[in-house]
Amino acid sequence: MSLYNAVKEVTPVINDKLKRLIGWPSTQQARERIPLNFRAIAGLDNICGVIDGTHVDIATPTVDEPQFVNRHNRHSLNVMAICGPAMDFYYINARFPGSVNDCRVLRNSSIFQFFENGWRPFNNAIIIGDSIYPTLPWLTSMIPGVNGPQRRFYDNLQKTRSIIECSFGLLKMRFQCLTKLRVKDPSYSANIINCVALLHNFIIRTRLEDENDDNEFLLIEN
Repeated sequence: MSLYNAVKEVTPVINDKLKRLIGWPSTQQARERIPLNFRAIAGLDNICGVIDGTHVDIATPTVDEPQFVNRHNRHSLNVMAICGPAMDFYYINARFPGSVNDCRVLRNSSIFQFFENGWRPFNNAIIIGDSIYPTLPWLTSMIPGVNGPQRRFYDNLQKTRSIIECSFGLLKMRFQCLTKLRVKDPSYSANIINCVALLHNFIIRTRLEDENDDNEFLLIEN
């Protein structure tokens, strides 16, 4: 069996068996730790996650090729994710082509509908993101060029938001296939991205099991 066929065979198995490793904790005790751990980063309250997008380059698709050309003139998928304070992923969506901007990816995701309809992992929970995202009751976005009394809050927001950049960096360091996925089927590429995100979470949460014994997670489909 070739390496390509082996990966193609094992990827859906991992995505099915480990799918519950991407999501917010399902137990109240574990969810209550999230804002406490985020507060330890920069003193901000009620944070339930940090959102951002990252591009993963792919081989030139054979169908709808122009849709996958990003602003750097490369073929990619625009991968949106929400991470927790331990750099694990609570949500990931790798289904959008590189020409689609981060805000549109969010507005067309299941997590947007969940939060718009009132779902929260805990009371008053908010997500933070950069300036491309809209400011909503449940989403606080960065405002560039802030000075004066708000500068300290902005700096704390930026410090907290940087955890998603660290999460993406750690993911790509662990799974260097994400430098460029050399398959022409974007759907298969998306499945691989989801698979390595699950393995990333497995590594992190296995390490955390020594500290906590209630790490059950709530699955939210893309």
